[in-house]
Amino acid sequence: MSIGTTIKKLRRERDMTQEQLAEYLGISACAISQWECDRTAPDISQIPLLVRIFGVTSDELLGISDLNKEADIERLSQEISELIRVGKHREGFELSEKAHRMYPDNYKLMYTYSLNFTYVYYDKSFPNDKKKKILAECTKLLESMMAGCTDDDLRQKAMSHIIWMYRESGQIDKAKEMVRKFPRMLNSYEFLRTTVLTGDELIEAHTDLLYYGLIQHLVNAMLRNYKDSSGKRVFTSSESCDLHKKQIAMLKLLFENGDLGFYFGESFESHLYVAQYYANLKDCENTLLYLEGAADAAVAYFRDYYRKDYTHTSLLFKGVTVSGKQTWYQSNDNDAAKLLSEMKKGKYDFIRTAGRIAVGVFALAQGGDARLRRNGARLPAQLQRRAALSLAYDDDIHGSTSFSRSACSTSATGHFLHGRTPTGRALMCVTRVGEAFNPLSLIPSCAAVKRRISAFCALRSP
Repeated sequence: MSIGTTIKKLRRERDMTQEQLAEYLGISACAISQWECDRTAPDISQIPLLVRIFGVTSDELLGISDLNKEADIERLSQEISELIRVGKHREGFELSEKAHRMYPDNYKLMYTYSLNFTYVYYDKSFPNDKKKKILAECTKLLESMMAGCTDDDLRQKAMSHIIWMYRESGQIDKAKEMVRKFPRMLNSYEFLRTTVLTGDELIEAHTDLLYYGLIQHLVNAMLRNYKDSSGKRVFTSSESCDLHKKQIAMLKLLFENGDLGFYFGESFESHLYVAQYYANLKDCENTLLYLEGAADAAVAYFRDYYRKDYTHTSLLFKGVTVSGKQTWYQSNDNDAAKLLSEMKKGKYDFIRTAGRIAVGVFALAQGGDARLRRNGARLPAQLQRRAALSLAYDDDIHGSTSFSRSACSTSATGHFLHGRTPTGRALMCVTRVGEAFNPLSLIPSCAAVKRRISAFCALRSP
C-alpha cells in the first residue's frame, strides 16, 4: 500500500475531509488530493505531523514492517558509522538527519543524529542559524529519550550527551544538575565489575579499565591548560611543553616496546606540540628531534594500528589485542598530512640553513672523503635523521635544495629518499585515509619527492 493510499484510508476512518487535513498541515487541499492519487508524496518533514494527526506510528504511515524497519535502521546505522569513522563528518551527519526523519520515533537514530551533530557544530562553514536550530531540536530529542526510552544504555548516553547540549546553548544550571545525577568514578560500571568477576573475565575487565579508562583519561587530563576565574592559564607555555614531554615519557614507560596502538595518536600530538614550542624559540636540534618523533608516530598509527587488529607486547598489556578497525579519524586529513602542512609554516624557515649544513657534513663523511670512508667513519644515526629531516623540510616544503642529484646516493638525501629514516618513511608513505599503507617506489631525485608528496598531501577519505 502506498503512502498516499494509507493517508486516504486513515483520513476516511477518522471522518476527516481533505480540506480539514490540509488546514492542520498548513497546505492546500489540492496537495492532499495529489498525495492520495499517488501523483506526489508528502515531504519527509511532514511525516511527524501526520503521525500525530492520525495517532499512528511512522512505520504504519509509511507501510514498513517491523522486520524491514529493523534491517533498514541497521543498514543506515552502519553507513553512518563508516562515514564518521573515515572522517566524512558532514556526510555522516547529513545521513543521520535523513535517517532520523525517516524513522522519527526510533531512539537509536535520535541519539545518532544528536551525537553526529557535535562533529559539524564546530565546522565554520556550517551556517550558524542552522546550528542554533538543530541544537535546540537535538536538545528536545534527548530530553524525550530520557523521558520515554526504556533502553538503559541509550538513556545513559542521552543523559551524558545532553550535558554538552545544555552547555552550548547557555543552560549551565541544567548542565550542572544533569552532572549531579551521575555516580562518582569509583562507583562506575568499569570499576564495580572488577569487584564481582573472576578468572578471564576479571583480567579482561581490569585491562579495559586501565587501557580504555584510566590511561586515556590521564593522557588527556594532564594536558588540559584551563583558565582560572581571572582568565589566566594555569600553566605557562614552557610548563605546557614540559607536560607534553611527561606524556611522551609516560607512554614510553607504559609501552616499553613501542607498541602504543591507539596511543600513537596521542604521541603524535604531544611530539608536534613540543616541536612547535621549540620552533618558536628557534631551537633547531629540539625542533627536529620532536618533528621526527611526530613523523614516527604518524607512520606507526596507520601502518600498524589503523583498520587492523593490534596485539600489544609490552609487559603491562602483554597479549592484549585491540581493534583499530572501528577507529574513526577526527578530521579528513591524517597525521602525516597534518605534519606536512605544519612544516610549511614560516616559523620553520630557520631549519633550512641548519639543514644544508647538516646534510653537507653527512655527505662529506659518507662519500666526499676517502680517508673517512677507509676508516669506516659514520655520523651518528641521530645526526643522520636530523639531517634527513632538515633536507625534507628544505626541499619538499620549499623546493629550494642546492644539492646535486649525484649526492643523493651517498648523503642523508639518499637515506631520506629510500625511506631509511623515520621522516623519510612518513613523507614517502603518505596515503589517503583508508587505503593500503604502501611505501612509494624508490624516488630518483628531491624534485620527484616534492611532486609525489604534493599529489598526496591533501588527504581525503575515500
